[in-house]
Amino acid sequence: MNKLRIALANEVLFQNLNQIRTVNEWANLMGWERSDFSRSYRRMFSITAKKKLNREKIRLIEQLFGEQPSAKCYEIAYETGFKDEKALYDYLRYHELVNVSRFRERFQQAGQISRR
Repeated sequence: MNKLRIALANEVLFQNLNQIRTVNEWANLMGWERSDFSRSYRRMFSITAKKKLNREKIRLIEQLFGEQPSAKCYEIAYETGFKDEKALYDYLRYHELVNVSRFRERFQQAGQISRR
């Protein structure tokens, strides 16, 4: 039963990615205690729940910058579930070691290269 419940974790994450900010919130959506959820997730998928959450948040931010290169930072922050653009700035600086401008430039340049 636990394997079936934890197997649904990625679906819950993808459906609620803009609402989930922490592993604790993700675990609560699944109906688990955070520690049990984290341990079971790591056993099932061989990656920590925190790492998976961060990867998917970054992937969503990348996707939005790629689709909407002229979007304002507060629009991207809102669509990805951050409370404001400062939270988005801090998140990217911490997890990607770049500021928002450099992060955006990566995807604008990649988009120009792929269009040629």
